[in-house]
Amino acid sequence: MTIRNLPFLETMIEQQDRGLPGTSEFVGFAMYRLLDTWLDSGVVTAFSIEAQEGIQTLRKIIGEMPDSEARVRTIFGELLTALENAEDSNPFAIAPILLSYGDLLSRSKNKSGLTRYVTEHLCDVLEMYRSTQSFDPNILWHSYLQCANAALDRGDIEEAEYLYSQANKLAIKPAH
Repeated sequence: MTIRNLPFLETMIEQQDRGLPGTSEFVGFAMYRLLDTWLDSGVVTAFSIEAQEGIQTLRKIIGEMPDSEARVRTIFGELLTALENAEDSNPFAIAPILLSYGDLLSRSKNKSGLTRYVTEHLCDVLEMYRSTQSFDPNILWHSYLQCANAALDRGDIEEAEYLYSQANKLAIKPAH
């Protein structure tokens, strides 16, 4: 297990301590573990038989999420389908889905650690792929704005200013 998924575990523990079900956090943790594997090693269809069985189990858990988690259920279902159908590990192909998840988390009062993790993780991953042919500055711009808003929500003004400046650099197009 990598430390980069720690916010999901922390949130699951907090939810359990308050007697709340942690289904969306558990699925988020599993999805990000799958996402990290996909980014590190390539397409999901290349996974082992055991991994494919895990993916099917995850799909079943997503399908059984309560109606109160319908939006999360939709986002995770879309992400799982996108990962399964991807021809390569291009994060720009799945970034809009992850942005939707970040937007959803930003509206939740109890998941600030997850919001920070999801938005920062996406910015970091997209930056790593900046020099690729699939680079989409609009997606990275939106990601920076989302990350800056999350920083503002937690009162980190310096971080928000830096992230807004990064977004601004993407928005300014040089004259031809």
